[in-house]
Amino acid sequence: MKYNGKLYGKIGKKYFDTGNTGDDWEMLEIARSALAELYEAMIRYEGDVDGEAPSEHHRMMDRVRAALSSERSR
Repeated sequence: MKYNGKLYGKIGKKYFDTGNTGDDWEMLEIARSALAELYEAMIRYEGDVDGEAPSEHHRMMDRVRAALSSERSR
């Protein structure tokens, strides 16, 4: 069974609205998975060009790395 309603968090004895629904959470999981796949592909590319990737590639790697690490810390 799939839950499509609002998601709530709990701190102590109080509940709060997370502002997300079950569908929102599912889409976030899909996006994070796709981002991780992209990151792995970028690492393979970087290895194939022996570290001589364009500067745009390195900037994008930094952005993807930051996004993934912020998601893991949640």
